[in-house]
Amino acid sequence: MLLFRFFKVLSFIFAADKRLSSFIFFYLHHIRNLNKYYRYYRQCKDSEKLFFPNQFVKKNRKTPYICAMKKFFLFFTISWLIGLPLSAQRRGINVMELMERAEQGDTAAQYTLGYCYDRGLGLRKDVTRAAHWYEQAALQGHADAQYALGDCYAQGDGVERNDSLSAVWMERAARQGHVAAQYAMGVACLNGVGVVRDETAAVRWFRQAAAQGDADSQFNLGYCLEQGVGIDRDAKKALFWYEEAATQGMPEALYNLGRCAMEGIGMEKDVKRGLFWLEEGAKRHDERCMLYLADIYEKGEVVKRDVKKAEKWKRKVKYPPPTPPQGRGEE
Repeated sequence: MLLFRFFKVLSFIFAADKRLSSFIFFYLHHIRNLNKYYRYYRQCKDSEKLFFPNQFVKKNRKTPYICAMKKFFLFFTISWLIGLPLSAQRRGINVMELMERAEQGDTAAQYTLGYCYDRGLGLRKDVTRAAHWYEQAALQGHADAQYALGDCYAQGDGVERNDSLSAVWMERAARQGHVAAQYAMGVACLNGVGVVRDETAAVRWFRQAAAQGDADSQFNLGYCLEQGVGIDRDAKKALFWYEEAATQGMPEALYNLGRCAMEGIGMEKDVKRGLFWLEEGAKRHDERCMLYLADIYEKGEVVKRDVKKAEKWKRKVKYPPPTPPQGRGEE
């Protein structure tokens, strides 16, 4: 790792020289591999039995690290001297073409250029210019740009923060079927941010996004159905949406499924299934699942009392304990 750190520091020293710094970053992952080969090589007594899949070390198995280093530095030096920073060069050409197309009114180019400014891809990061190009594309009906512009207004990135304008652009994107915008509109309607609080509208937006497979919306829709927020209570339908979100690995949904199974909400009590879902959530570091499991094993009411397991789950929890679960995005 010392070699890796040395080149990382070197890349910052020569940051002004983009040609050199781009090459150093380009080959950092190769240095990681070389370091791994070296450690593995030293641990083995019989080098003939080593297997190195990398092309740098196939020819000389007795000295894989030395062979790899020679070829690496040879290729690095020649490439830099010739002056062919391929990745940086390609980014520069694409950006120039992108700017020309954006100036000509190409909607996709305008959005992409805004994204490049927003993330600093091939260009110096500039959230003000990003918001400008997002707006140009959004005015032409580009759904991704409308969502991005709405997010800029929500965060105050490149523009003055304005929740009302954020909701306007989010809604335009959501009406075109943009999943993230539909979820954002659901949260806005649920909390009354930028729009009049309307729980029924929130459920409608969550349902549209959930139908497209958005896990957060599926969880929130299940929460609304379980608690009767903006819709009549229906525990069975709530379980369905919790399970849809849980299949995508959402810990909060796994916790709610486990809780419902253990308490018999929307289904008959099923301790085995409840433990399974809670343990799956705990594996994903959900502290509510850990606390629930610790409580179950400590009390020993529905399972055999096991103090060791209870202590094991308690040790994994970072105190203070988490707040009770609510809909994602709800204040």
